Amino acid sequence: MGLLINGKGWKVVNDSAVECEADSGFIKVEHRPHFENLTVIDSVKAGKARSNTYSTALKPLLEAAEITHKYIETTSPTTIADFAASLDAPEGSSYLFISGDTSIHEFLNGLKDAQNFKGILAVIPAGTGNALANSLALGSVESAIERFLTGEPQKYPIYRVSTGDKSLYSLVVVSYGFHANLIAQSDTPEYRKLGNERFQVVAKQLLEHPQKYKSSIYLDKSEVPLPNDETSYVLFTTMKMLEPGFTISPEGDCKCLHLVRINAPDNLMEYMMMAYGGGTHVKEPNVDYISAKSARLDIPKDSVICVDGFILKSDGLVDIELGMEVSVVV
Repeated sequence: MGLLINGKGWKVVNDSAVECEADSGFIKVEHRPHFENLTVIDSVKAGKARSNTYSTALKPLLEAAEITHKYIETTSPTTIADFAASLDAPEGSSYLFISGDTSIHEFLNGLKDAQNFKGILAVIPAGTGNALANSLALGSVESAIERFLTGEPQKYPIYRVSTGDKSLYSLVVVSYGFHANLIAQSDTPEYRKLGNERFQVVAKQLLEHPQKYKSSIYLDKSEVPLPNDETSYVLFTTMKMLEPGFTISPEGDCKCLHLVRINAPDNLMEYMMMAYGGGTHVKEPNVDYISAKSARLDIPKDSVICVDGFILKSDGLVDIELGMEVSVVV
C-alpha cells in the first residue's frame, strides 16, 4: 500500500520511508484527531536487533504530514513507567509505541489514574512476541505505520488481575500452571543469560514431571466452579496470537476474554504444537475454550500467576475483571 501525503507519494519499504510516484491505489493521509498531542515512545531495547524505525521510517512520514510530536527514547528500565506516572493524560493525547507488549503493559500500570485514562494508543511492533500487534493484524512495521496514518481508534478492554492487596492490569495474558511456572522459573540471572533459549531449557525441565496444578475456576460470578480441580495449563487472553504463528485463541479479537484450559499432564507439548498449527488444540476433548467477562481462580497460596510476563504470588484467590478500556488505532 502507498500513502499520499500532501500530494506526494510515499511507501515504507524495508523499515524505511521512501518517496515515490503515486498512483490511484495510494491512500490519502488526512488529518485525524489522534495526530494531536502525539508522543512517540521508542523502546530501543525491545526485542532483537532492529533498524532505527523511528528515524528511517516514522519520522520522515510524520514530518511530511506535518504532524508535530514529542519523542521519548527509553534510557532505563523505568523510563516508560516514570513517564506514565507523570501524565495527567488529558483527553486528546496520543501515544505511539515502537515497542513490544511489555512497554505498553508498563505504561498502563504506571498511570496514576488508569481507570480514567482517555488517551489514544497505537503500536509499531518491535518486541519479541508482539501479541497485540499480531492479533490486530499489524505484524509489520509497514502495516503498523500505514494503519496509524490512515486508521481510526477503537476501544478495547484491559483486565485487572487482583490477589490480596496486589493487582496488575493485563494487556495480553493471565496464566496459571505450566505457562506461569515457565515464566517465573526462567526469570533468574542464570537463565536470563541464555536469552529466549532459556524458555526451552526450563520447559524441558518442567516437562520431565507430570504437569498437574490444583485450581477451581469460576466464570462470570458463578458460584459453581468448572469441572475438574486439577489441570496443566490455564490461560486467559483477549489476543489471538501470543507470538507470530502461535494461535492460542483462534477466536481472539482483542475484545472478548477467553479461557484456554488444557488437561494434559504427560503430553502438554503436543497441544502447544497444535497452537502453532492454527489453533486446532481448542477442538480437543480435554481442552476447555470458553469466553467470559470475568473469572475467579481458587488456587494454593503462594502459587505463581503470570500477568504479561510479570509474576504475582497468589494469596489463594485471584480475580480477573474488566479494569479499564483503552482506545487503540487500528
